[in-house]
Amino acid sequence: MAVCNLLLQATYMDLFVHQMGGYDKEKARQVFQIPERFEPVAMMAIGYKGDPDLLDKEVSSRELQTRTRNSVKDHLFREFFGNH
Repeated sequence: MAVCNLLLQATYMDLFVHQMGGYDKEKARQVFQIPERFEPVAMMAIGYKGDPDLLDKEVSSRELQTRTRNSVKDHLFREFFGNH
């Protein structure tokens, strides 16, 4: 729920959020000095969109290409798993 609220607020403020998976929780704990009583469960980069002209050619082409998304039907089911 906290991530959802953060994403909504960031969007309202014209910020972009990139959620990351596969990060090293122990490294994050060290770098950000997270106390042992807390567990890192999400990692995000947050910022304003930059000028794509400043990116190298390969990254720029990926950034500017049309995004493809899975169909909602692939992830949303009614009454039981797999029922569209």
